[in-house]
Amino acid sequence: MAPKPWVLKTDRETGIPIITIVDNMTLEKFREFLAAISDTPSYRGSDGCLWDLRSVSDLLPTIAIRYLAASVRQVKSPGRTAIVVERNVHFGLARMFAVCSDQPRNARRVFRDYEQARAWLLEAAPSPSQVPARSLGAYPRPAH
Repeated sequence: MAPKPWVLKTDRETGIPIITIVDNMTLEKFREFLAAISDTPSYRGSDGCLWDLRSVSDLLPTIAIRYLAASVRQVKSPGRTAIVVERNVHFGLARMFAVCSDQPRNARRVFRDYEQARAWLLEAAPSPSQVPARSLGAYPRPAH
């Protein structure tokens, strides 16, 4: 049996689950990854988690990312997921994944800097009454 292409550990200082992807992602590997982490109590029970994709040289193609983003919405996940990437192309693909998998109670944000991602996860979570910036109501309306 081949080793898993990811490692799940919990940051001792913060308690944040950190998932490090250590191999290129295929559709099958990503499905296996989602199934495994969704059954892990430290992942399911946390308020936030960090996906470290800095060591990945190839991500999935856009059509697979859209398909998997729809699948992720069915998985119970922490309220916040910080995704850290290194390459520009991965940033765009991860942003597409974050937008396509967006849910009211699950925020996903993409970072190039590990410490910024960690800091975002440690910030106080926004209250449910706050309007997300992407909401149309968040933009000023023109005066008539």
